[in-house]
Amino acid sequence: MAGKSRELSPQNKRYIELVTSSNRSKSDIVKEIWPSVNIEQKIHYLNHYKPVQKEIERIQEINRYIAPYTEKEVLEGLLKEAREGTKGSDRINAWVWLGKHIGMFKEKQEEKKSEASNITYNIINYNDSKKKVEKKVEGSVISKD
Repeated sequence: MAGKSRELSPQNKRYIELVTSSNRSKSDIVKEIWPSVNIEQKIHYLNHYKPVQKEIERIQEINRYIAPYTEKEVLEGLLKEAREGTKGSDRINAWVWLGKHIGMFKEKQEEKKSEASNITYNIINYNDSKKKVEKKVEGSVISKD
């Protein structure tokens, strides 16, 4: 077998995918993929099967660079910083980011857009008689109770 590369089976590829992308136990994964095998023996085999282990290590190394932190870890870090940070500005900043995450704060641009939609323009022809202009102005006043 020297020089022959070992191709991973579809089941081994699925095992690698689940091991590297989920929090499920290896025994649960093996039960799903190989329902009729001895679970302990299969896990032992997969733990010592070099092509599977090399691929798992390769994917884990990639994942360390792509997504080193989950959303939960980031939020926990921000909460810890907000509560225990050494500098006041760091604590305030952490609280602000946590507030933004849960939707407590709107950006200034969003607020300006909503305010702009409440503006009403009345166009009055000041060449009309004084009474006509006064009627138009009185008629356009909207009470804000």
